[in-house]
Amino acid sequence: MQLRDGSFVFSPSDLNDFLECEHLTALELAVARGELARPHRDDPQGDLIRRKGEEHEAAHLAALEADGLDIARIKLDDNWEAAAAATEQAMRAGADVVYQAVVVDASGWRGIGDFLERQYDGSYEVADTKLARSAKPYFLLQLAFYSEQVGRIQGRLPDRMHVVLGTNERASYRVRDFDAYYRRVRRRFLEWVADPPETYPYPVAHCPICVWLERCTKQWEADDHLSLVAHMRRRWIDRLGEAGVTTLEELAAAPEELQTELRPEIYARLRRQAQLQHGHRLTEEHVFDLLPLVQGRGLELLPRPSAGDVFFDIEGDPFYEPARGLEYLHGVVTLEDGEPTFRSFWALDQAQERAAFEQLVDFVHERLARYPDMHVYHYAHYEPSTLKRLMGEYGTREDEIDELLRREVFVDLFRVVEQSLRISYPRYGLKQVETFFMPPREEDVRAGDDSILVFEEWLESGDGGLLEAIERYNEFDCLGDLQVARVAAGAPRRRRRRALEGAADAAGGQGGGRGGGRRTRAAEGGAARRGR
Repeated sequence: MQLRDGSFVFSPSDLNDFLECEHLTALELAVARGELARPHRDDPQGDLIRRKGEEHEAAHLAALEADGLDIARIKLDDNWEAAAAATEQAMRAGADVVYQAVVVDASGWRGIGDFLERQYDGSYEVADTKLARSAKPYFLLQLAFYSEQVGRIQGRLPDRMHVVLGTNERASYRVRDFDAYYRRVRRRFLEWVADPPETYPYPVAHCPICVWLERCTKQWEADDHLSLVAHMRRRWIDRLGEAGVTTLEELAAAPEELQTELRPEIYARLRRQAQLQHGHRLTEEHVFDLLPLVQGRGLELLPRPSAGDVFFDIEGDPFYEPARGLEYLHGVVTLEDGEPTFRSFWALDQAQERAAFEQLVDFVHERLARYPDMHVYHYAHYEPSTLKRLMGEYGTREDEIDELLRREVFVDLFRVVEQSLRISYPRYGLKQVETFFMPPREEDVRAGDDSILVFEEWLESGDGGLLEAIERYNEFDCLGDLQVARVAAGAPRRRRRRALEGAADAAGGQGGGRGGGRRTRAAEGGAARRGR
């Protein structure tokens, strides 16, 4: 989006931004008017995604060249009108492919399409390369714009538009099936820009990759906005606002009963969550509540501990190749003679991925044969979902995975935690929960996104120390699973509440339900024994 000679110039990405977040559009309008400077944000993962996307596009271009096609390459050179004229000339000359096609519409729209492909009848259709493995709605919005522009140039709308996915599969769509939707979105956008309403940066799915995230985060904190409360939803913010509650502190201090359209149990849950988070602000101590036991939920989901239990975590690189990611490390911790022992199953390329998957499944089944009451503990759904996907991709270990699922061997600790604890953190990830029962992390790799970047760095450098850092991170995640599970399930059911409180006491030395400087037997010395 730019302002030139008093008129706005838009691109298809402006439409996508508008659908993602109206506040983002408001900020970009301010930049175009010279009222704001767009911030610079260090985003290593975003840079990685862009680089992988460019590599995918370059590979597709190379494949077209290898087929001997006549390819017209359009250079922008900061002269949109000249580049647009060159694009139209290439189409009139009958180039097989127009690469980086530039289009400029008199109504104030312009953009650069990846490929225009000549059809048997001499007309052109649009194709864009995308790193994704399935088509996303916003892809089609972009393609509809470029198809409209191609139709303007050649005198008729293309029949189809195409996405070349990261898998190199081609997804094709009828332009007319999406043209009306595109026009409706564009009309809404232009009406909005002509008379922009006041906006607020409500959290949306786009936030983690948005250049404005730091600014919006500071605003949430300055406003003490209700979106800071864990598990808060936009419609609940609106309902609380109607009742006069607009900040986290106000919610923490709100009466036990409030006239609101929220269901009483939802209001009570949010109010207590706000109280815990506000309490942390005042005391700088993290605490947790134990929720009442409910049959089939929370702590009641935990089976009895077994000597054969496995605590499992996967590290994967979703950007390993445009066509597919790589699950490069399966890590497990088991208890051997009562002491935690860590094992790793590495896969440094696709050929090794199958072998690592088979070795992991065989390892689990060998333990299942020895310990029929064993379970595999993990945090959230990634691990079992990934095993099912690898089973399907490689057509191996189907019976073994099916047996694990039928026997309900997998135990999701996230469900246990979310349904049994209320904590003073705004998120309920393993990294937050483990602080009540584990010593602080000291590893260089501290999050899943970090491990992806470190693995990509290893692919470039071959430095074995990087893999060792990833393995230590994975080991700590497995130990976190172990400690959360053993604290929750390590006592008879009637004593679980006291067991949790006692573990937090031992870890922090600051009273039941509090976390501070802490060490547990499972993590003495900061690591488990190694097994291979």
